[in-house]
Amino acid sequence: MNDQQVAWMIRLALMDKPESKQPAQASGYFLYEVAKAAGLPVATVEQAQKDKTNERKERLSVRLTAIENKIKKLKASTLIEILSTGSDEEADDFSV
Repeated sequence: MNDQQVAWMIRLALMDKPESKQPAQASGYFLYEVAKAAGLPVATVEQAQKDKTNERKERLSVRLTAIENKIKKLKASTLIEILSTGSDEEADDFSV
């Protein structure tokens, strides 16, 4: 086998392992090093992953804010219902 075939076999073996996706694992570290040695743009890939992470964080933040607002509205409407029925004991359980 020539060097290209050996490198391909190594990459194939490393990529088949689930732990190769984690750079802290040995197979992940070696896969990263093989990719660097092969001339793949690992810095570009890393930056793209960071960008995706930031986009996900932003979307999550928006969704969490919306959910928190819904919870506040539900608590407020439930409190109004309880107060309108005149049950002071249940009203004490809610804080808006």
